[in-house]
Amino acid sequence: MEERKSLVNRGKRKGTSVSINWPLWETGGMKIDNDTKKRLLQHLGMLALDSSDGFQFFEYLLNTQGGQFMIMNGINEAIRNNVKVVNNENRTQDISNENEDIESDFYEFRNRVEKYFINIISKVIKVSAERIKPEVDFDKYGIDSLIIININEELEKVFGKLSSSLLFEYSNIRKLCAYFMEDYREKLVELIRMNKKNSQSDEQNSEPDIRISKGRIDSIEYQESVDHNDDIAIIGISGKYPMAENIEEFWENLKQGKDCIEEIPKERWDYRKYFNPDKNNKGTTYSKWGGFIKDVDKFDPLFFNISPKEAELMDPQERLFLETVWNCLEGSGYPKDRLAGKDVGVFVGVMYGGYQLYGIDECNKGNMIALNSSFASIANRISYYFDLHGTSLSIDTMCSSTLTALHLACEDIQKGKNHMALVGGVNLILHPNKYLLLSQGKFISIDGRCKTFGEGGDGYVPSEGVGVILLKLLSEAERDGDQIYAVIKGTALNHGGKTNGYTVPNPNAQAKVIEKALKKQGLILELLVM
Repeated sequence: MEERKSLVNRGKRKGTSVSINWPLWETGGMKIDNDTKKRLLQHLGMLALDSSDGFQFFEYLLNTQGGQFMIMNGINEAIRNNVKVVNNENRTQDISNENEDIESDFYEFRNRVEKYFINIISKVIKVSAERIKPEVDFDKYGIDSLIIININEELEKVFGKLSSSLLFEYSNIRKLCAYFMEDYREKLVELIRMNKKNSQSDEQNSEPDIRISKGRIDSIEYQESVDHNDDIAIIGISGKYPMAENIEEFWENLKQGKDCIEEIPKERWDYRKYFNPDKNNKGTTYSKWGGFIKDVDKFDPLFFNISPKEAELMDPQERLFLETVWNCLEGSGYPKDRLAGKDVGVFVGVMYGGYQLYGIDECNKGNMIALNSSFASIANRISYYFDLHGTSLSIDTMCSSTLTALHLACEDIQKGKNHMALVGGVNLILHPNKYLLLSQGKFISIDGRCKTFGEGGDGYVPSEGVGVILLKLLSEAERDGDQIYAVIKGTALNHGGKTNGYTVPNPNAQAKVIEKALKKQGLILELLVM
């Protein structure tokens, strides 16, 4: 706001800017239970804001000359005692720019103090101390005003009455520790000396902490600590693949070793217009083989409250993924109304989007039509239709797109950002451009056969598929009696960096990422049953 105001004063910007810092509203948005409301009143003197009052404030502030405003509702004296107005420029200390001439003992003392505070905060937010970094802002760990109350309670057990706005004034552990090292130095020296003698004494009798398992708070419950490295359970699954309308048929094809590769069907395009067996011939493809899903143009738009006109403009990948998510949720016992409004994430891996190319083809014929192949729309469609309020991402990391989506989904669940997550991938071959592209780069197999690590291997065979799984913490799935299809022990990501060529993999980096995933959960490769 200050930067914006400065630009306006210098004539580089026009208009009025208003920033409103709202308190908790009585209705709508974030919900908390009555016990938490009582604690807010007790510790901060704050009450939830009535909606009618909120709208009156909103209308009034829109007619001001601009600025930043904080709205607070409650007991005036208590609020004034708990909330202090500070000048951040004078109060906040930037430890990263400390004078290098400071005696070396200072750094050892600071490290011990930071470790002490990290352990306290780790207990409250249920994140391992190793994952908390002193220079990372509190909001990155999901620490909001409600969690701050609990952190203050823990600190007041040791340091006595503290300002309720302390963690608002100091945005990370390093800055917070700088304040305590200046104002509570003697107490910290005593604590660190005691902590050194018995580092575990403070953790054995800890009280139950508030666990906020979701970014959007529907309720807050006191419960036992949950390990955020808990295994992830797959509690729902659905898919559709070449010559397999569902997971059961796909499994039968695998058991029987059925070959599901065929010539490009005429329903897609006449491959003969683009085919030439000569690998070096420009503007053609030397492959006519692939795996194809039947009837990808078939869709019941009205079932999903989509108009037929809108459905025609939607990428079939978006339509097919929507159907598959429905089947996954229906089979898992979590229908639409059960998840509506919940923090359920959607993570979709997708790489190719050729449907919009048909729009260009039609425009060249004089039929002006714009087709939508937005990857983001695939995930957004799911979140919109099912009213899911968790993370919603479409991810393109090429061949690793769906595995990357899986990794991000698992991390979000373990961090409490999402209670559950839908994870999947979709890949349809809708336009001959894909075959032209793969042939141009010599990526595609000429005879429709993959020969991984084998003699005569000359590329891979394109194939279609769509799959969706529903994820949940294993401990919660067991508690709720969910059907558990499989358990995910650990995931990891990395990149191969620079290799001998842009498309050349790095086997050493691939080995390291596997080791990283195993190490994350304490698994030993030699003990795994393959």
